[in-house]
Amino acid sequence: MNSPFPAQASNRVPHVILCLFLLASLFPQLFWLSQPLDKMVTQSLYEDSFYYYQVARNVAQGHGALAAGGIPSNGYHPLWMFVSAGFFRVFPSDLAAIRGICGLGLLLSIAASFFVFLTLRQLRCGIWVSVFCALFFHYNPWMMSLTTSGIEAPLNALLLILGTWHLIRQNNRLCWFLMLGVIAGFAYLTRTDNIFFDAALFAVAIWTARREGAVLWRGIALAGVIAFLIILPWHLWNFVRFGQFMQGSASALPVVREIVYFDEHPGASRTDFFIYRIGLLAGWFRSIFWYSGLGSLWALLAVPLAATFFLKAERSGKRSQPNRVFSIIPLIVSVILLGIAHKFFRLATREWYYVASDVLLALLWGIATQYTLEKIRTHCRLPLAETIVLIIALVLPIPMLAKKTVVDWQDRLSRPRAYALEILDAFSKLPNLQPNEPLGSTDSGILGFLSPRPVINLDGVLNPEAGRAIRDGVLLDYMQSKGICYTIITPRMMNERILGKDYKNRLIQRPDLTPQGYEIHDTPNY
Repeated sequence: MNSPFPAQASNRVPHVILCLFLLASLFPQLFWLSQPLDKMVTQSLYEDSFYYYQVARNVAQGHGALAAGGIPSNGYHPLWMFVSAGFFRVFPSDLAAIRGICGLGLLLSIAASFFVFLTLRQLRCGIWVSVFCALFFHYNPWMMSLTTSGIEAPLNALLLILGTWHLIRQNNRLCWFLMLGVIAGFAYLTRTDNIFFDAALFAVAIWTARREGAVLWRGIALAGVIAFLIILPWHLWNFVRFGQFMQGSASALPVVREIVYFDEHPGASRTDFFIYRIGLLAGWFRSIFWYSGLGSLWALLAVPLAATFFLKAERSGKRSQPNRVFSIIPLIVSVILLGIAHKFFRLATREWYYVASDVLLALLWGIATQYTLEKIRTHCRLPLAETIVLIIALVLPIPMLAKKTVVDWQDRLSRPRAYALEILDAFSKLPNLQPNEPLGSTDSGILGFLSPRPVINLDGVLNPEAGRAIRDGVLLDYMQSKGICYTIITPRMMNERILGKDYKNRLIQRPDLTPQGYEIHDTPNY
């Protein structure tokens, strides 16, 4: 195999600087992880991370894949959940386990950023361009936030960039195909929507092999079998346990969001709703430029320049280039199809959970910068022009990232105490609570993990039973079947098509349980 560092990169100074800056990022990140649990919940950890922790802790304790309240659950991406379960098994306390999980995220983020650098070098980008773009990716405040969030984002970023780097280095050796299957399988288990990335990864591997004059069917088939065997146990378990091959994570949320849309837009037609979904999809592409940390202007400049580079490379017909030309196509396909799946179909609102766009834009920015420099060297041959391009491409983004970082730190340090913690305090003070009095709640990640009493998820994210009740419009009946007397319901869920036609007569607001708290009566409250 080729060296990961091309021959012309004999100067190790850029490598040392890259490593020092990557390691330096540990200090601010460790500050967030050194905080007490209450502050970590408020400032760093995401609600969704506690969905993982609920199940992981139960798995580590031998109870099986159960969410809080003893609810069987498959509403998670399995690889990160099992990684988390290992920490809860090894560490003596929940806080130590959470810090260990986030600490692993720090290391995975550094590894991902280093592979961004290696990938740009394989794409023939200059060494300093590669260093700057890798650091832009790493110090993007959204990536920094995701790294300490407790969710799977750092592992996902590493596997996506590792798959891209591996594709560039395609060869006929058995170990290359073995690693292709392993990367694809683990990427899928890290986020099952990486099926788009995996499919494009295999398609490009087949296509580039054809371009080289040898369709390596046996190697590709072997990689496919390995990926399939890695993935298969998860789907078999889902089928045996829940009667479906796919997990049911958040399956009811599109139903809720559709109901909310028509409630907020009386008289709207299905055509209006279709246009609304198109708008959400357009918002996906706008937002990924912002969350990339490079800003809309830089990303919009990078995309056409990088596209020009690929067209030029394709037309040149160089035998040494095809893998490099096509290597980022899986990321492009992934970003487009993720937007369609999550924004258009699932009506999701959290663009910053998906790191494929951050990886892609970091690579596009490096390619575009390098291509512009090469054009100047070929046609202009003016050192001043080259300097101006470097300043625009690599220096101007620095104050932009610095400003975003300052804003992010100010926001995190000034946040009021997490709402979930306020709910826990209020619930514990209610009179006449039974020792195992259950609490029903939407957005139940933090509540379910920290509460000494059972907390049952009601939005279907972690609870397939609640998801079915939402789709059937009988969520309030489901709550009563679980013995729930007190519940936390977000305003968007206060709808008869979700709770049931008589919900207004069966729910009494409890301000002492926060403004979203209610008490359920067995008989209508007339």
